[in-house]
Amino acid sequence: MPFPLLEMRGVLVKAWYSLLLVLIVFLFLYSNVYGAYVSDKIFSIDNYLREPQKYGGNKAQVFGKAVSIGKDYFYFDAGQHTLRVSGANIEKSAFGESVALLYFRKDGIIELADYHNYSYNYLIYIISFFAVAVFAFLFFKEWKPTYRGFKDA
Repeated sequence: MPFPLLEMRGVLVKAWYSLLLVLIVFLFLYSNVYGAYVSDKIFSIDNYLREPQKYGGNKAQVFGKAVSIGKDYFYFDAGQHTLRVSGANIEKSAFGESVALLYFRKDGIIELADYHNYSYNYLIYIISFFAVAVFAFLFFKEWKPTYRGFKDA
């Protein structure tokens, strides 16, 4: 045994990777098993729409888009659900989405407490895409990739 420290290092590395694997499996199981158990006990839009008397009385921020606006109500597309929300003086966002602070009452009515439009978000995403494309074009025009890194063009 000329190098006992190298053998001990190998054992420590294996122990470290084994510990990481156990932690990852534990977190995966905790997230899925415990999350499925708790999901029926906490407030969510799905739970509220099934039982408003049980899950009512909560305020929540919902990210989505105002679909159609009436005089004293509007329909809010929150991804999986389109909610009928009581409230007035809301405007549709232009090329973007909105975040709404909603009060979920026990009688099944959803009221608007506050909202904020993120207008032109989609336009910003498109501009960012073109900026990244121009950057990549200029970068690869100046530098050529090789097996050992980059070299001057």
